[in-house]
Amino acid sequence: EISKGGFLDRHIKVIQDVYRERRNVMLGAMDAYFPPGVEWTHPEGGLFLWGTMPEQLDAADVFKEAVKQKVAFVPGYSFYPTGGGENTMRLNFSYASPENIQAGIARLGHVIEKSIDSVCCFNNAFLDENYRRFYQQQEIQKGGNHTHRTRRYDPSNYCRISKEGLAILLQEKI
Repeated sequence: EISKGGFLDRHIKVIQDVYRERRNVMLGAMDAYFPPGVEWTHPEGGLFLWGTMPEQLDAADVFKEAVKQKVAFVPGYSFYPTGGGENTMRLNFSYASPENIQAGIARLGHVIEKSIDSVCCFNNAFLDENYRRFYQQQEIQKGGNHTHRTRRYDPSNYCRISKEGLAILLQEKI
């Protein structure tokens, strides 16, 4: 019955248009609200986007905070039968309205940003800067020149350290 009269073909077209709009809204919101270091897929079809957060984040921890902000996703490790994917997430765009997608992604972006901050991430440029100062002092004492170069943001340069660990590190002479 459902295939008679072209109903199914018309319905599929409507659903494709709805999902395309919702996917595009989610992609635009992720561009606007997700912090640097978060990457995501740009699917041509389907119902989901796949996101990858910086390695130091655990999607299960981010999920707990996201739920407190009334937004949810599926932590990606569930899709890795042999382990891995702890920093990944699956986001569904098929159910929520474009307005709710926009608001939810804004909240999730804020949660991810706070999560990055809460693990006190610092990149090797932090260490490089301290070593640079040390070597500058050595070169100045020797009467030489010194140069240094800065690094662009690269999530692979980041490591995870607790706030307490960072405080101890900062007290040490580098």
